[in-house]
Amino acid sequence: MGLEEDILDEIAKDYAKQMDWEILADVKISGGWTCVKLDRYLSNEQAVDIKIWIEENCIGKYDYMGTKFLFQKKQDAEWFILRWQ
Repeated sequence: MGLEEDILDEIAKDYAKQMDWEILADVKISGGWTCVKLDRYLSNEQAVDIKIWIEENCIGKYDYMGTKFLFQKKQDAEWFILRWQ
C-alpha cells in the first residue's frame, strides 16, 4: 500500500470508530445515561485534567470521546458540569 492508501485507511478507521461510539452513546442515553458536551478544551492540559478528575471523582460508569461525556449516574454529570462548564 502506498502512503495515500494508508492515510485513507486510517481516516476510514477513525470515522468508523467515531460512528460506533455515537451509536453506543445513543443507546446509553436512551437507557438513562446523562450526556454533557463541552464546547471545546481550553488547552491540552485541561483535557488531561478532566480525564484525571473523572477517574478520581466519578462513582458510576462513564464514557467519553472528544468533548462529549456520558455518565451513568446523574450526580456524576452534575458535579462534572459544576466543575468544568
